[in-house]
Amino acid sequence: ITQLGQLEAELDLMDRHLAQQRERLGVLQADFTGTQRTGLMIVLSGHPAQATIDEIVVTPEDGAPLVMALGAEQREVLRSGGVVQVFHEFVEPREQALALRITGEQWPAGDSAFVRLDPPRDRLTMLRLHLAPLDARGAASIEATTWLHDEQFGSREH
Repeated sequence: ITQLGQLEAELDLMDRHLAQQRERLGVLQADFTGTQRTGLMIVLSGHPAQATIDEIVVTPEDGAPLVMALGAEQREVLRSGGVVQVFHEFVEPREQALALRITGEQWPAGDSAFVRLDPPRDRLTMLRLHLAPLDARGAASIEATTWLHDEQFGSREH
């Protein structure tokens, strides 16, 4: 009778462990099969005083390059203090690098730099590429700032 009681207690313990594991698997499954809402928006601001940019290319490490030609209209928006949106898509919630490439009169063959991001799950990460400080160092002199968009309270810069 004592052994049956011990066996029953062990079986109860195993049932509890199994229920906990089912719950953890449910959370993981919901994370990977649920609706993905992790987003990234990239905007340009500022106008470089020393050179004209013809094109900016943003390439995620595992994606196709996004080419944004900067025409007279976009340059005027940047000169007047506005911003130009170049990207707004869903992304994976993991650390990743974006390659930035610019072309223009000072960089006819293009010039590259990298930005590292770690967008949190189910949030919209904003990335601002400020072009005003652009100098002879090329894309490496672009100022990159990120913040999380908070739908309830506006945005918080980081």
